[in-house]
Amino acid sequence: MGLLRKCVSPILTIKRFKASPVQCYPHMNELPVPWCPWQPWYEERQRYYGSVLIAGFLWWCFSFGMVQYTGGIFLNWHLPEMPPRGPKTEPC
Repeated sequence: MGLLRKCVSPILTIKRFKASPVQCYPHMNELPVPWCPWQPWYEERQRYYGSVLIAGFLWWCFSFGMVQYTGGIFLNWHLPEMPPRGPKTEPC
């Protein structure tokens, strides 16, 4: 009986949650203060992001060129080639 009461009583007890009377609002003094200038870090990150962008663009161009070269996709950019004239074809 004691074990059952021990397991069930936390579930069945009524809990009332109430805010504390003192409420602290966020303040600018809680934010961390930078210890070094932001400009070098920003320029380094921008160089990295720019190089990733250029590498991605070059990879996209390479893969698009390979797909076009191998004939994996036809985009209808130009007219298809006319069939060769032979003895069975009539002139237009």
